[in-house]
Amino acid sequence: MLLRLLFVCTTNGVVIAFIAFTMVLLITLTVQAMTPFPRGDLTYSFAVVEIRNNTLVPDSIGVYKNATVVWVNRDLEDRYLFIEDRRLPVLKYGDTYTKNFHEFGTYDCYCGDNPTSRGIVIVR
Repeated sequence: MLLRLLFVCTTNGVVIAFIAFTMVLLITLTVQAMTPFPRGDLTYSFAVVEIRNNTLVPDSIGVYKNATVVWVNRDLEDRYLFIEDRRLPVLKYGDTYTKNFHEFGTYDCYCGDNPTSRGIVIVR
């Protein structure tokens, strides 16, 4: 009887230790996934950037490697988008441009009509 009780306690102890370990691991991964970038942005697997009033909103985003970013023109006027000084096709009102980021790094982007309105995509 004592041996059986000891076995149950040991088994329950292992199960409890495993559950506690799993909970700590999940909390750690969640906190790491939400670690902000220096500018306070979170990291995403998918992001949308709007072109509004000839500016990029938000002006900086953080994404994971292989993430997808979609730019949407919300201005009534046609806009040119530049990513890393590469001019992309004109975006009419409601048009989108989609890019997958497969390499780590920092990518500059801006509207062609307003090069002072710069945005940044940080891939980590």
